[in-house]
Amino acid sequence: MGVHIGNEGQVKIGANVIAEVTGFQITENAAVADTSTLSTAWDTHLAGSKSWSAQIDCWWDETDADGQGALEVGSTVSLLNLYCAGSSVGDTYFTGDGTVTQITRQVARNQTQTASFQVQGNGQLAKATVLA
Repeated sequence: MGVHIGNEGQVKIGANVIAEVTGFQITENAAVADTSTLSTAWDTHLAGSKSWSAQIDCWWDETDADGQGALEVGSTVSLLNLYCAGSSVGDTYFTGDGTVTQITRQVARNQTQTASFQVQGNGQLAKATVLA
């Protein structure tokens, strides 16, 4: 099946599920080095290094010690696993190590409290398949 609904997603740190996740975003980038000259009509470039980051949005849950509680600013996250289409055998997911660079908590009258975690990748973001 080529189309998935968002509520199939899941985020884990190692084997620990992060509680109350409402959404996440993965961004992959590649640096480029300009090789254009004054006489070229179109820009040219060479591909450089790659990087990635993730944003994880949650309903804030201070009791989630192994999930949200493990995401502290400046901390290293080993095996951040981002499942876009579920975590059943055969499903594809993204995995990598990173550093928590920002946490935003939002509190508003008559609203559910939220937490948003920014993670900067440290090394490769790999595409993997859930095994048995």
